[in-house]
Amino acid sequence: MPDRQALANIFKAMTYTLTLVVMLSLILARSTQAAEITFHFQGTVKSFDSSLIGPDGFDGIQPLTGSYTFESTTPDLLPGSTTFGRYALSSLTHSVGGLTFTAAAAPGTSDNRITVSNQPGDNFDRYEVVTQSNMTGPLVNGRTPRIFFFQIARDGMFFDDTLSLVPPAVGESFQNPWFGQFWVPGQGSTIGSIQGEITSLTVATVPIPGAWLLMGTGLAALGWMRRQRIDRQG
Repeated sequence: MPDRQALANIFKAMTYTLTLVVMLSLILARSTQAAEITFHFQGTVKSFDSSLIGPDGFDGIQPLTGSYTFESTTPDLLPGSTTFGRYALSSLTHSVGGLTFTAAAAPGTSDNRITVSNQPGDNFDRYEVVTQSNMTGPLVNGRTPRIFFFQIARDGMFFDDTLSLVPPAVGESFQNPWFGQFWVPGQGSTIGSIQGEITSLTVATVPIPGAWLLMGTGLAALGWMRRQRIDRQG
């Protein structure tokens, strides 16, 4: 019959094993849940309409910065297509010339979306980000912000129309990745627009999941306790 110390050791081993199983279960469960993914982008305005120049508008070539967020498990809004995938954006924010504009999610529509186009053969694959509704921001010479979009295109960029969780390479585009924005005119005025080039598209740093940290702490504790036992036996 095992002595008390042996039983204690068996109990400890069972406890440690159960702890590791629970930690692993947490990690696997977390991996199947939706995660917010954010991409950052930068660019430069190359041209803009003269209607946007003025004290309440732009005064020259301006830098572009921004970011957009989407759920990693967001469903395809075009499930019947094998070459075009549309996926809802959670939000998009961008700044031009010190002015910041934000587009919120548009539930139930494809107005604010990521489009993945897989066109094998003679057509280029395309990655597009578009916002067509729920945009807020300052007026520009009396014009209301309405649409923002950018596109990256090259051959062989995608294998299918699945949403990519990593940003496509900007520098490998067959043409300069470009963007545009339009402003709805006020009464008696014309539409204002800008165009430019996207120069960078990167993914935000993803924090280490809490379950991984918990598991790492548990393994470190196991190692320390094993070392203590060896020291006592020595």
